Amino acid sequence: MFSSKIYKSWREIQFEKFDNIFEKLRKLGLDLGKLVLDAGSGNGFLKEYLKAHDVDVEVVALDVDLEILLENSSDYKVLGDANFTPFKRGVFDAIFCIDVAHLLKRLDTSPLKSSGLLVIAVPYRFKERINSLKVDAEKVFEFVSDGREKEYVKIFQR
Repeated sequence: MFSSKIYKSWREIQFEKFDNIFEKLRKLGLDLGKLVLDAGSGNGFLKEYLKAHDVDVEVVALDVDLEILLENSSDYKVLGDANFTPFKRGVFDAIFCIDVAHLLKRLDTSPLKSSGLLVIAVPYRFKERINSLKVDAEKVFEFVSDGREKEYVKIFQR
């Protein structure tokens, strides 16, 4: 686990990644829907980003670290593990897993709706980790985000 101080120092870098991801989503015509799971949410930068850009969605933060989760600004907070989430099947319109998938044995995508969107991003050096994850969705697009931190991103849709 990382400390809250370290997480907060990543905010600007995470926002840069989100800029790149959401630019691709817009170009592909992909919509988040209304309910988003932020798997491995940490401090909740996804919710902060969406709020700052006037995106009207509810975000459920899922993280294994209670201390970090308590500082999260997401609409709902759930202490849990993205390997085996505590949610029913087909609940979320989108699942984001940013900078977490390389730490997982598997990513539980069962809470994703049948037409849902899945976005997975990892530091580039863990690119093969995404490729080895079994995901119950079709790859729509993949790209490398070349910001201050090089990121490998895959976008899937059921």
